Amino acid sequence: MLSLADVRRYAWADEDPDLAWTVAVVRGRSADEVVRAYGGDPTDPPRTMAFREAVVSHEELGRSSWLLVHEDDGAVIVLENNGWFGTREAVAKQASAGGGHFMSVHWDLNANHQLLAAIDGELVTSFDPLLVEHQPEWLDDVVLDDESLHAVLLAVLAERTGVVAQRQWLTAEFRAYLARRRD
Repeated sequence: MLSLADVRRYAWADEDPDLAWTVAVVRGRSADEVVRAYGGDPTDPPRTMAFREAVVSHEELGRSSWLLVHEDDGAVIVLENNGWFGTREAVAKQASAGGGHFMSVHWDLNANHQLLAAIDGELVTSFDPLLVEHQPEWLDDVVLDDESLHAVLLAVLAERTGVVAQRQWLTAEFRAYLARRRD
């Protein structure tokens, strides 16, 4: 069960009204496998990029996305600045295939939100936390409201994956791969 302290740890996520991103955590798969699942090519030499730089043109939005990839404690973490490839069911299924676990949270400036999870290539859940009528059982004790939703989503991500989202991810540099939508 999430505590108030768990949620407060991520208060920074609700302070920036311009923050639009997808954060995905994958366990049980290599970084190369995850990049491929997103539509990127891990054999391309990666660039090094900070979050604010990882944007595609307006024309490419939805067709391509920069993936900021890093690994921490056995997990592959993928950040997308105003991208949403990590909310696609096909990506989650492929990234979790073969015994992996995938979970992502997303929000954007148009008030779209998404929480998605897949295990071993099967979708477990995918919903907008502000619009869902029946949330998964494992969220029964979690209040999903507009007031601190971003902090709650990051707290849920940490509780379910063991990865603590960091504010410095927004300024740090990571390996960056360009992913292109395949469908």
